[in-house]
Amino acid sequence: MSADAQAVADPTTLRLGKRARSVWAVLTLTGIVFLLSCGSITYWLAGTLGNITTPHSATLEVRTGTQVVVRRNHIVAPELVSKETTLNEGDEVETGPTSGAFVQLFDGSTIQTYFDTRLRVERLRTGALFQNLKEASIVVDSGTVVVVTADLGSYSSAKYLIATETGVIEPDVKSKVRLRVEGSEQGHLTSAFVDYGSAKLLSHGRQIQLSPGTMARVSADGTIVGPGPIEEELIRNGTFTEGPTSGAELAANGGLGIAAWLPILAQTTEPVAEPGVTNIVTETLGLGTTDIVTAARLQREGSGDTYATVGIRQEMNQPVEFLSEIELDASVKVVLQSVEAGGPQGNIFPLTIKVIYSDSEQKQHEWKHSFYYFGQDQDLTVTTKVLQGTWGRHNFVLKSAQDGVGSDMAVINAIEIYGYGRQFQSWVTQLSMIAK
Repeated sequence: MSADAQAVADPTTLRLGKRARSVWAVLTLTGIVFLLSCGSITYWLAGTLGNITTPHSATLEVRTGTQVVVRRNHIVAPELVSKETTLNEGDEVETGPTSGAFVQLFDGSTIQTYFDTRLRVERLRTGALFQNLKEASIVVDSGTVVVVTADLGSYSSAKYLIATETGVIEPDVKSKVRLRVEGSEQGHLTSAFVDYGSAKLLSHGRQIQLSPGTMARVSADGTIVGPGPIEEELIRNGTFTEGPTSGAELAANGGLGIAAWLPILAQTTEPVAEPGVTNIVTETLGLGTTDIVTAARLQREGSGDTYATVGIRQEMNQPVEFLSEIELDASVKVVLQSVEAGGPQGNIFPLTIKVIYSDSEQKQHEWKHSFYYFGQDQDLTVTTKVLQGTWGRHNFVLKSAQDGVGSDMAVINAIEIYGYGRQFQSWVTQLSMIAK
């Protein structure tokens, strides 16, 4: 009887045991949930605090001209800047045809803007609390900028971005990157040049690395050319083969029927009876090749004693102060010359190439070189005597850091090719102005 009693458990004891196990299970589960919650909160808090950044500003200083406009973020009316102003995230800067500005970022990085440039300050930030980073990004819609990034300083990391319609450039710290954006939205072309340091160019899922002295271009369709040595052509349509791109270039409107070039009108105070004409024609070059080339023919068949100018002109407006070398090449031929070279004022030549440029103070200068076959020998530094009716290829150094030539060149404004006299006929083609 007693053995049976001992074998049967007390119901009250059983209930207490079950309750105790339930309590411990609840406590254990609650502890696990608490620990998971704490971990989630800690992770969320760390992520949130880690993403907290502090916005900064930049300083803009007008360097040249009077047409520097700032459009403030969320403010419609533009603001004309005469000296200095502060830029914040979202502000846009636009420079006029003869104006430029200098922007200094919060970390000492700089952005030099040239004429006809439009950009937006997208982001100027540093990390807060758990992060020790700095970020700066701008969007360049058009024009030319030179960006020099600072070193890391007291920050652990840095990220710089220059975005355009066709790609993104990521300069590293302590780098100098030049950027030019040109063309319409359908024909946007971004050219990136690394003078020192390094940068990455990203476009349409591709990425290329740019080292010192290299460049790359990316077009609207995502085509990337490069990387390669820094070398760019400053003259448009130097072979006279591209069709007109504006109404003024159409032959029906007085143009030449080609892109980039327009005729020079006779520069006299009185109307000239026989002003001469410029034609775009095809010709066999005759320089060891049988290729048929397109050339500009400048001719005048005046019968009197009046003198007139016949020629072509291309507006260039290319900033070049940051370039170390510029070379000009041209193939020329002089077929007819009725007056001896030079003349009383030293300006009568059947063919002259003139480059108009400005220095850093916006004062204009001229570089000229003339060609002739008839007359006494002229100054060899500014003229070349050629064989009549014979094509010749000629090279000129417009700027050289090594020799100090052209050290005052800041902007190449235009190039003109013309003849001046009574009767003359001259040809020119394969014009090229290579900058490095």
